[in-house]
Amino acid sequence: MGYPVGGNVLKKQLTLVCQQEGGDMRKTIVHVDRSRRPIYPEKMRVVHRNLELTGPKEYNLHGQVEFWLHKEQKAETIVQGATIFSELEDRKELKLCLGLADGLAILEKDHSALHWLFKGRTLHLWKSVVKDLTAENDFLVPCLLEKGTRMGLHWKHLRYYLTTNDVALRFKSLHL
Repeated sequence: MGYPVGGNVLKKQLTLVCQQEGGDMRKTIVHVDRSRRPIYPEKMRVVHRNLELTGPKEYNLHGQVEFWLHKEQKAETIVQGATIFSELEDRKELKLCLGLADGLAILEKDHSALHWLFKGRTLHLWKSVVKDLTAENDFLVPCLLEKGTRMGLHWKHLRYYLTTNDVALRFKSLHL
């Protein structure tokens, strides 16, 4: 069985983490520099460059961000990353998703405050899907994952299949 998903679970997990950390909710506030584009690896071109600098400059992971799964993932079946990306594009929901700039800002946070929230999950940053210019029709999505006692950035091919452990991070609302 997959991990429970949704805003209420996220809120409960963050509340638990913050209580363990002495109740300091500031550890879940993320500050993002939206004045400049993040630096991508060479030979990669962002698919939706117009979305890169969009989103709030500051937000709290507690209550303003949620996990999201594709309907096939919710049914506990696997789904190809390209299918998820296409659906987010078609439904014009990429603007709700977090991107590379958000992921880099999250990586700067204290891992101990976020450990229980992200444990066992790969967090996909769908707003920042890139085209690999060294390969024909190869697209990648940046992901955050836990590596021992630290969080790390990883690039996953859209041809890979995703499970219930492969969640998207997205804003509950663009009106933050």
